[in-house]
Amino acid sequence: MPLKYCERVLLFPPFEVWKKGSDVNLRAHLLDLYDSADAPRVASPATLEARRFNYRGASWVARLRSFRGGDMWRGHIALEDRSGSTFWTAFISREADPAELCDRFLSFESDALQAFVRSTPS
Repeated sequence: MPLKYCERVLLFPPFEVWKKGSDVNLRAHLLDLYDSADAPRVASPATLEARRFNYRGASWVARLRSFRGGDMWRGHIALEDRSGSTFWTAFISREADPAELCDRFLSFESDALQAFVRSTPS
């Protein structure tokens, strides 16, 4: 009964609609969280972007993992190989908002992502 009442009086979209919007434009949702206590934290960072690249003839995925730390957004890269093994870089980026963090991540060329793989204890 309380759930039905809340659904009627609160003007929130159904969860499925919200989730689809979040999947399509995660950056906007993260900006909405900027002043919220629910923003991604170091213990549970959010994946903002993902890219495929090749290293030594194998396909890898680089994921930008980010969280808000104080008044800045910080990020590291999770590097996943074909077998599903994942290696992390140190925190390599710090920007004022998640869009800037994504832009920096997307500016890395394939050679830089390969260098990150070489720098991890894989």
